Amino acid sequence: MSEARTKVARRRAQRIITADEILDAAAGLVDAEGLATLSMRRIADATGVAPMTIYGFFENKDELVARLRVHVLQELPPPLDPDRPWKDRIVHELASVHAALQRHHGLLELLSDGADAVPMLDGLRERLVAILRSAGLDDHTIVEGLGSLVALTLGFAVGERARHSASGGNAYERLRSLPGDAFPNLSTVAVEYPMHWSDKAYDYGVAAVLAAMEDSVERDSP
Repeated sequence: MSEARTKVARRRAQRIITADEILDAAAGLVDAEGLATLSMRRIADATGVAPMTIYGFFENKDELVARLRVHVLQELPPPLDPDRPWKDRIVHELASVHAALQRHHGLLELLSDGADAVPMLDGLRERLVAILRSAGLDDHTIVEGLGSLVALTLGFAVGERARHSASGGNAYERLRSLPGDAFPNLSTVAVEYPMHWSDKAYDYGVAAVLAAMEDSVERDSP
């Protein structure tokens, strides 16, 4: 081993690290390049320690990924006070997940790969169902409404990531150059079109679904 490599190995051996630092580094790698590229060696390189140091905290990659899901979901803020209106509480819970998906582009992939094993995710589901039941919604409306809200939240995460990853964030720039005679309507809204993945557009969709769910309660009320 060369003298330079010996010095690197010595520095790595002396590096003191925590499990949270390892998980933060793993989250950064997944956010940037996807779950498939994650490896113990790459995490070791990112944290400046020897690969065996990572194995001192996690038995294998599967255990690390399971812990990583929980680690990222711990960033979600606490629920609102139960005395707040039910729609405010639902919006808060969904907005928290939406913000987490924006911060961590790899979170959607993590949740899609074994999400049912995450107790914190089950806790979120429990809170959402409890809030909707307290509002007087029947179970059928709750399940269908939550399906729409979850699909909306995850769909916006996919759309936002796709828009920012394509053409350096200008996926819809080409719409401005469309010929007006062939695309009279689309060319007119080309400047505003990227906003259909905005936070305002997301909030609009959530509000529309909640309004439809609330209507079902009013229709069923005597």
